[in-house]
Amino acid sequence: MKLKFKKIIASALTFSVLTLSASSVYAEKLPENENVVDNFSYDRDIKDENNNVIGVITTDVTREVIVEEDGTKIITLEKDIVEDYIKGEDEERTKVDEFKITASGEYYFNGEKLSEEFLNQTYTGPENTLKASFKGESGGYLAEYKEISQDYYKLESYKTANFWLDRSSAKTYTSTYVGMEDFGPKISIFIGRADGVEDARDQVSFLTSALIAELGVTAVTVTTVIGAIAAGGVAAVTASELMDASADGLEDLEKAYNLIKNI
Repeated sequence: MKLKFKKIIASALTFSVLTLSASSVYAEKLPENENVVDNFSYDRDIKDENNNVIGVITTDVTREVIVEEDGTKIITLEKDIVEDYIKGEDEERTKVDEFKITASGEYYFNGEKLSEEFLNQTYTGPENTLKASFKGESGGYLAEYKEISQDYYKLESYKTANFWLDRSSAKTYTSTYVGMEDFGPKISIFIGRADGVEDARDQVSFLTSALIAELGVTAVTVTTVIGAIAAGGVAAVTASELMDASADGLEDLEKAYNLIKNI
């Protein structure tokens, strides 16, 4: 029995699909010594396992930049997130992220200092850690499920990955074999998580390509992404959504891994 459980937060396949409130963001980079508050938003379709649109997720962002006397920048993103389903099942939540860039070049995210290794992670394009032949059908980006016989599955996942969701250490890999009769609900949950990782990875790839075009650069690191958020403009919108996609994928990946470990 082939299972279909995933809810797809659809990543745009063309730049025209990415909806930005361009009138509410600065078109040019702001002076580095100015405090600012501005707003922007981005929308994405929510699709079911048959690729039918079942709703829209909208993120309204208030971006505040404070420049302290010593040159330290505090960038706060307050996000009001609404999942608006056609059937009326709306979900709302608020998320606040804070970046700090010190005058000496140190970076902090939500109070945690970011390492040079993390900041220097460079986008190099997709690299499937697991078998590419299953992509789109059964995960395939770091978390994967295979129906190896009637109602019997192999589940496999890494615990974590880099910012771009394109590679991980083999030390964090785990797998198991389970049947629908005993573990049906957990298999269903794992399928949703694995598909979520795949969808997030596709979105990261698209948004990174968009950011490269907007900034006119040939390579992007995590430092570039944070810098774009700090600078403002259309690139800040793309960079903010890119951060969300990475975080969502990493969360789904860890939950997929933990589900296997707890079976």
